[in-house]
Formats: sequence, C-alpha cells, structure tokens
Amino acid sequence: MQKCGEPVARGSYCKPEHEKTACQPIDEWTYNPGPGQFMTTLQFKNGALVSIKYGDRVK
Repeated sequence: MQKCGEPVARGSYCKPEHEKTACQPIDEWTYNPGPGQFMTTLQFKNGALVSIKYGDRVK
C-alpha cells in the first residue's frame, strides 16, 4: 500500500478451496492508476498477495 496508495475500492468475500473445507477469506483492493492505465485489482489471502487482475483502461 505504500507504493500504490489507498485503493478506490475494497471488498472481502469467503471462497471455499475445496468442497469439504471451510471457506478462506479473500480481500480485494482495486486501484485506479490514472488515465491511460488499466484498473488493477489485487487479491489477498491471509495477508499475502495471491492474484493481480487488470481491467479496462482508464480514460
């Protein structure tokens, strides 16, 4: 967060890893890096970054 600043949106949900296991909390932070860049969503599990997804280009 020091490098990217505050996210424009934050969310949390529970995702089961397997059919018989308890759900794992997932946190999502979405960033708007500015015009010409892609919206970026970071996913965290247990405080560790597990996924980076890029969305539409910001106009």
